[in-house]
Formats: sequence, C-alpha cells, structure tokens
Amino acid sequence: MSDPRGGYSNAHDHRVEPDNYHCPSPTESFEDIEVGDGDGISTVTPAPATETETAPEPAPVPGVTPTVFPVPVPAFSSAVGPHESTTAPHIRNIECEEMQCISKIVVVENKGDDEKDGGAAQRKKEDERWDKSIKHALNPAVLLADITTQITQLEQELKDVSYLSFLHGALLVLLVTSGSVMQIVSINYLIKSYPKGTLASFTSLVFVSVMQSLFFFIVLIVYIITRRPYLSFARSFWNIYQLLRIGCMDAFTAAINIYGSSSTPLVLQVLTIGCVPLFSLIFMKLLIQDPRSVFSPLLLLSLILALGSTLMASVYELGAVASKVEKRVWWTAAYFFLAPFTGLMHTLQAMFMFKFTYMPAYNDMYKPFCLNGVLPPEIELRFRTVRPEQPRLGEVQTEDKKEKDGEGGEEREGAEETTKAVEKNNEQGEEGEPPLPPEFRLPLEAKICLKQGDDLAVKLLMCTVSSLVKVIVAGIFFPLESMSFWSGSTKSMGKVWLYFRSGTECLTVCEGTLSAFMLYSLGSLFATIGATYLDQYSVILRSYVYQVGLPLSALVLLVSPVWNTKEGVTAWYFDLISLVLIGLAGFAYVLWETKTQEVRREFEREKKKEIIRLQRS
Repeated sequence: MSDPRGGYSNAHDHRVEPDNYHCPSPTESFEDIEVGDGDGISTVTPAPATETETAPEPAPVPGVTPTVFPVPVPAFSSAVGPHESTTAPHIRNIECEEMQCISKIVVVENKGDDEKDGGAAQRKKEDERWDKSIKHALNPAVLLADITTQITQLEQELKDVSYLSFLHGALLVLLVTSGSVMQIVSINYLIKSYPKGTLASFTSLVFVSVMQSLFFFIVLIVYIITRRPYLSFARSFWNIYQLLRIGCMDAFTAAINIYGSSSTPLVLQVLTIGCVPLFSLIFMKLLIQDPRSVFSPLLLLSLILALGSTLMASVYELGAVASKVEKRVWWTAAYFFLAPFTGLMHTLQAMFMFKFTYMPAYNDMYKPFCLNGVLPPEIELRFRTVRPEQPRLGEVQTEDKKEKDGEGGEEREGAEETTKAVEKNNEQGEEGEPPLPPEFRLPLEAKICLKQGDDLAVKLLMCTVSSLVKVIVAGIFFPLESMSFWSGSTKSMGKVWLYFRSGTECLTVCEGTLSAFMLYSLGSLFATIGATYLDQYSVILRSYVYQVGLPLSALVLLVSPVWNTKEGVTAWYFDLISLVLIGLAGFAYVLWETKTQEVRREFEREKKKEIIRLQRS
C-alpha cells in the first residue's frame, strides 16, 4: 500500500513505538545494530555513506511500489517501517530511521530478559568470586610473595616499637603461656590427689572460683579508692546483661574443664583446645563483622599449622584411645562444646572492652559529643588530682608575676587570655583550686557523655563480675552431685555436703593437694589476666598463645614425671615439632594482621564512630 509520505506501509505492521522516541536522521552514523529474526539475533553493520559512493537515484515509476531489500525483524513484527524516499536504495543506504526503530524494539526486549536473569547472573558472579579467592589462597607463589612482603613490613614496624611496649607484649604472652601450662599439668594431678568420696571436681571448682573472685574484687576496690575512676558505663541494663552473659560462659567453660578432665580422653582435650582458633575466627566474622577476607593465604596457612601442631601434640593419645572404651560418653559430647563456648566468650569480652574503653586515639570523634569544657561541679572537684608544681595553661607565669607585683597586681598581657580560659573552665570549682588541665578534662567529658571508662577499670570490672558469677554458678553444681547421671551414683543432699566438707579438709591435709590447687589457681589467674589484654588485640592470637601450652606441658611432664597421672605421654620430638608448628602458626597470623592492619584500623574507627553516635542518640 502506498504511503502518503512517499514511502509505503504494510497492513500487518503492528509495532507501537514510544512517543518520546526520536529516530536519528539518515545522515547520522550507527554501529552494530542488533535485530531479531525470530530465531535469534543477527548483527548488521552498514557502511557509512561517503560522497564518492553516492548511488544515482532512478526516476519514480507511477503506480509501481518501490522495491526494498528485506530486513530481518522480530517475530512480533512482520514488516518494516516507512521510508522517506520511494527510491529503491542499495543495501549500504538502508534508511537509518527504519533500522534504529527495529534496534530500539530489540534492545527493550533484551533488557527485559536481562532483568529476569539478573539474580542468576549475580549469584554466578559471587560463585566465581569465591572460587577465585580460594584458588588465590591456595596458590604457593602468592603465599610465598605474601610472606616475603609482610616480613619486610613487620621488620619496619618493629623498629618503631619502644622497648616498653615490646616488654609489655612479651609479658602478656608469658602470662598466657605459663597459665596454660600450669593448668594442664596440675588439673589431672589435683583431681587424682583427692581420696575417693570427697567430691574432688566440685571442691576444686568452688575454691578456684572463690580465690579468683576474691583477687579481682580486692584489686578493684583498691583501684577505686586510689584512682577514683568514673564507672558510669556499668550502670545500664545492657552492660550488666553483657557482663552476666560473659560470666556464665566463663563459669561453664571452667566447670567443663574441671569435670571433663577426669572423664574424657586426653586426646579430646588436646583437640578441643586446638579447635578454639577456628571458632574464634567464625565468631569474629559473625559478631564483630570483621571485613577482612578469611581466604588469605597467610590466614589459611596459620590455621593449617595450628591443626598440625595439635595432631603432633596428641599423637600418642591418638594411638592409645582406639583401644579404650570410655564410660559416661555424654561427658565427651559436653567437652566438645568447650571450644565454641571458649571462642564465643573471648569474642564477647573483646566486644565489651572495645565498646566501653576510652581510647585517646579517637579524641577527634569524642570532642563534638562532649561538654565543651564545662564539667558538673562534683566532677570538677572530685578529679582535681594534678600536682601544684605541674604547669597548667600559663598558670605558672601568672603566679610568678603576682608574687613580683604583689597581691592585686596586674597580670601580663601574654598570659591574660590563657588565664581567662582557665578561669572559665574553673567557674564551678572552689576559689583558689587549681584548674583541671585539658588532658584530664576531655577524657572525663567523654566518660560522662559517652559512657566510656579507663582501660584498667573496664578490665577489672569485667573480670570481677565474671568471677563472681562463676562462684554463683558453681553453687548450681551442688545439687547435681546428688544425681546419678552426673556423679555416677545417687546420694542424699546430706551426703553431698559431708563429702564437700571432706574435700575442703583434704585441701590442707592430703599430700600434694594444696600445691596442685595453688598451681592450678595461679595458672587460671595468669591465663585470665593475659587473655583479657590479648583479647583486646586479637582473639585468634590469644588462642594460639594459649595453645603453646600443650607441647610445653608435655615437655614439663617428661622432665617431672611425678605430675604425670596418665599411662604415657607423647615422645619429646613430637612435642618439639608441635611447638615449632604452633610458633609458625602464630607468626603467620601476625603477618596476616600486619598485611590487613589498615583495613582493620578503618573498620574499628567506623565501628567506634557508630558506637558514639548510638550512645548519644
């Protein structure tokens, strides 16, 4: 059918073009237009017209419809659009309007298909990313390059570390390691030293918890009297709930460690301790939401070496346990949960300390939320602990000038503005009291407004509450001792109390019991103090340091066999190999921390900023 515009139309053309769509003129260039033919997509790339290749236009014949070359179209359209000329063009001169309109329809159709498959494509990309990360982590060349680079970076950082900081870190490692060795060596000897019918496990749990809670409680009271820390961060319901939860987990792990040590094979105890770093890593990703990748070659190498160290430390028990059938199998299952609960407890401790510890490195974030130099009167008077001889904001110059000029003399102009600033901040204090310097004022404002606390105050409060909860939970095990599924035989509550009194007397009477008890209590105290500080740096590193005690304790038992209550121990060369492997595992983890420290610092800064914002909201 002839078209009034000089072209043609097709009665079967049902295309509906958008109103706002504008096809370019025939002189505009286009490339690789995709068109559909119903069976697939083909690409037509017309050559641009040039002046030398312009074809002559024949004269139109009346009554004859111009012939056009067929163009593949989608299945829903059986014809092409109108032409601006009735002249039959060459294939290179196909009208742009027609081709661009067809391309528009095909593109819209393909876009709809892409949106339908968007979820599958995204999942495919995620799978490819994970596969690539795993292959990258298992590549030996990448691992060697990482180790070489990070050793160089670690050497540069160690040069900037002061001797005091280095000694502080070495002391923490020594506390955790020695505490681990003392606990492992003494626990079995302590249980075996009690005579039959004295509730050895329950008595040990109660008195160890009491000794530890008394120590932390006394230290906390002395610290409060001497330093007068601000403890407002401990007054909210959420904080108390967190402390109680940490205390319950600490009590559970202590009870399982004491009760299970006499009812489970040693190989399970060793393997359980070896699994703690893995569970610590899992909880670090789930709770702390650490953004660092767990598929780093250094981190995977660290975990593999730690597992190898555990297997080497238990090679004797792996061969011996196959010939034994343990009674009370449920204790074995209960002891297995010691690893995840230990990892979870230390992760929660790290989160609590990070949230409520005042950190001077974040002073720029604290300042906008503080009191702008104005403290409540009782706080201003309470914390005037600066010695008079210390210089404070020009106070020395002003007082010297007053002594020379006499009372009431004019002050020098150089110190006038500084003195006014001091007096402004000291408006709430008594007359003649020295002003509170800014290095004391900003921390106090942050602690008041944002519920932050001193580093030592937060740790002491957390350890004190945890140990007190441990004593309370230990009392729950008293009625359990009368039940057959727990103790192996049914007893009355009167007999349980009688056996407990016998166990208490045995602490000072039975040979070797008191020394083993003191050794275990001291080891538990050392491990708790060192682990609390190491948790603030890394929960995984604390697990590695504690695991060093496994091969060391085996070597101690070889040197002093009187403490050995088992039938045999692993050969000394296996213990040395285990010690080397766990040392390499810790070193690989430190290299990974060095590599990702910038990501960690940025993440911790953003996390602290979010905590501050929530505290003020």
